[in-house]
Amino acid sequence: MSARRIAISLLIGFFAMLNGVLSVDSHDKGRVRTPFSEGLSMAEVRSAIHRAMSGHDTRVPTPRDILSVNVSGTTLKNPILDFTESFNVGKSCHDILVTQKASQSGLYLVHPPNIVQGPWKVYCDQESEGGGWTVFQVRDDVEPHENFMRNWEDYKLGFGDFDREFWLGNILLWALTNSNDNKKYELAINLEDWSGNKRFARYKGFRIGPESDKYRLYFTKMFLGNAGDSLFSHNGLAFSTFDVDNDNREGEDFAERSCARLYKGGWWYGNCHDSNLNGWYLGGPHRSFADGINWYTWSGYNYSLRRTMMRFRPQSENYTSTGPTIGISGPDSYSPMKPDSYLPMKGYRTVEESSSEQTDKVDSDPALNSTSNA
Repeated sequence: MSARRIAISLLIGFFAMLNGVLSVDSHDKGRVRTPFSEGLSMAEVRSAIHRAMSGHDTRVPTPRDILSVNVSGTTLKNPILDFTESFNVGKSCHDILVTQKASQSGLYLVHPPNIVQGPWKVYCDQESEGGGWTVFQVRDDVEPHENFMRNWEDYKLGFGDFDREFWLGNILLWALTNSNDNKKYELAINLEDWSGNKRFARYKGFRIGPESDKYRLYFTKMFLGNAGDSLFSHNGLAFSTFDVDNDNREGEDFAERSCARLYKGGWWYGNCHDSNLNGWYLGGPHRSFADGINWYTWSGYNYSLRRTMMRFRPQSENYTSTGPTIGISGPDSYSPMKPDSYLPMKGYRTVEESSSEQTDKVDSDPALNSTSNA
């Protein structure tokens, strides 16, 4: 080991100790706190040391680098842009795109006309495929991870940070997908595994019911994608959290009956799920059953995905695609997803096997399937 690497390790350890490493919570991912700051987690400290030792970070880190909450590698080189003061309040991200010619992704203020509360700050993707997208869920490879094992009220109002991981809020999802002009909406789900492979699924007729309908999920069909349809069995199901059980599972006690408690998230559970994008962030293959960020028709029940994003906009009847993109952790998006040589996990089902009752044809984008890596 070179003297330089030893010096880097000692420097990282020294400043991490100053930030409170001597008092660690019981879990490895727990935050480290001091009377003066929130501090780093042990995972963040190890990540910084690993990057320095592996040569991925060639410069000597400064105290500011080490004490930053973004030391895990998700630095704010391109922080999310805030347009809340430079654009007027709009009805939706799509409305701001059309009426105010917004062309950059970032934070905007919206106030749907069918809800009294507002305005609300939302993240609008105004760059992917013509823009107009409201992003309502992001899971990402960041430290510390947002806790998605939340109660009903948290999922109702939303939680998290727009520049990291978040859930927009069920009340706003209902308001934005049930506009007075009877628009129909398109749902886009983007997925990425730990090898960098990407998949997507698109649904027509997306909307969320009001709280009196338990924020029920509705859509007409999946019409595009290469991830398989792991949302089919959730269509028409009510939303459930660990404290409000609206699923169809039976059991002797509440803990046994609650899918949200068993599978560690808030979701449209039945008995119990084919997708669980708000589950625990388990970082790839896991021995526990179906409690990670799972999308069954692509990666099975024992593989937790690295990144996900869910977004919607008014659907176009004349849909054309240049290749869906997955844009997480700020305005810079990933390259368009194309088929690759990803080998499914054990337990993989095709769309036909998992959704044998589905009659609507699911088409893949020809542009995405023109080439394939065997």
